[in-house]
Amino acid sequence: MKIVFILICFFLSNMIDAKLTFPMVYRWSKRTDSMNGCTDPTEPFQCPGSNICISLQFICDGHPGDCPDDYDEDQGLCVAARRPPKDTIRRLLSAQYSNFGPKFIEYLFGSKALQLFSALPPIKAIDIITIALSVSPTIDEFAKVMEMTGDERNRLANSLESLHTGQVSKLPAYIVNSASEGLGTLTNQLIKTNFLKTEYN
Repeated sequence: MKIVFILICFFLSNMIDAKLTFPMVYRWSKRTDSMNGCTDPTEPFQCPGSNICISLQFICDGHPGDCPDDYDEDQGLCVAARRPPKDTIRRLLSAQYSNFGPKFIEYLFGSKALQLFSALPPIKAIDIITIALSVSPTIDEFAKVMEMTGDERNRLANSLESLHTGQVSKLPAYIVNSASEGLGTLTNQLIKTNFLKTEYN
């Protein structure tokens, strides 16, 4: 079953639409347009596109049907539930972009990710990368969404593995420095949730 990636589409006047940059169908913003919020603290999760609120215990419990369209078992949602919160990832990427500039983004996420920063405000470009990291079950799915080349995908995989094992001598200094500022923790959490797992291992 093909994963449905949950990426926000930003519609900005006089700028490239994220859907044109990344042609996958992203549904996050459309799904949450009609959300009014849940008032019962025992049922804090609102099913997108409806007024139905459910308990967190029913999200990713292996039993579809708690939300009208089975969103409670959506693969992207279930992956994101095991990853660091999006706000944590967003703050980390924003800080490293501020500290090290475009080279940090391009080294880890490839040239297409870097192109986002010339088409969108930095925070919106970072949001796209953040959501892709949150919902992509594996590095291969992430590379597909971010339209990374094979070499870019392998560089990301090698960087994460090097950070995880502490074998950082071949990494640029700015990547090594980022490890102590949160990238190391993010790397370990990605690896713990099988991000580097491929069909061959």
